Amino acid sequence: MAGRQLELFGQDVDAARAEPSRDPAFLERVRLDLDLLLEEYRRAERLPGGDITRATVAELRFHGLAALLPEAEARKLTEAFDAELDRLYAVEERLSGRGPG
Repeated sequence: MAGRQLELFGQDVDAARAEPSRDPAFLERVRLDLDLLLEEYRRAERLPGGDITRATVAELRFHGLAALLPEAEARKLTEAFDAELDRLYAVEERLSGRGPG
């Protein structure tokens, strides 16, 4: 269905699906969103909201947005975010008595 809708506007369907936006203003907004989310998790002493569901949604959002950036930049950002998530999950496990003390 979406492919047919794109064809209505004369767009190359394969190109529209494969090529994320490279508009500099859009990419700067993506970077800003990623930086803000990463900073929130860096400052956190526990999972924001104490909620694994919220953290999972944040992870999916972060990875989805990062995929819009050049590969090397995306990899660097997602590795940093994943490291913060690992740290916070370890804190939650330790505090709940399920992980190493």
